[in-house]
Amino acid sequence: MTNQFLVPNDYAIHIVEKRMSIDALIIALYNTPSEKTFKHFKFVNSHIVDGYAKPGQIVLISPINTMECTELEQQFQASACSGQ
Repeated sequence: MTNQFLVPNDYAIHIVEKRMSIDALIIALYNTPSEKTFKHFKFVNSHIVDGYAKPGQIVLISPINTMECTELEQQFQASACSGQ
């Protein structure tokens, strides 16, 4: 059995191409992000440390309707943190 990470339609995965601040990354990924978007993205992608995303890091783009971690987001965080 393989370890697969299936992404529902309202989620996306992005592979960081160049070193950039997390705020610049959010601005690049979202069309006019709100403060709630910034907070949610940073919460879900807490594996990004020191305020900068590095080339090759994977980030999760997820719905911003809650600050609670969904099961999918928890699985992503576990996978992302184990790959550091």
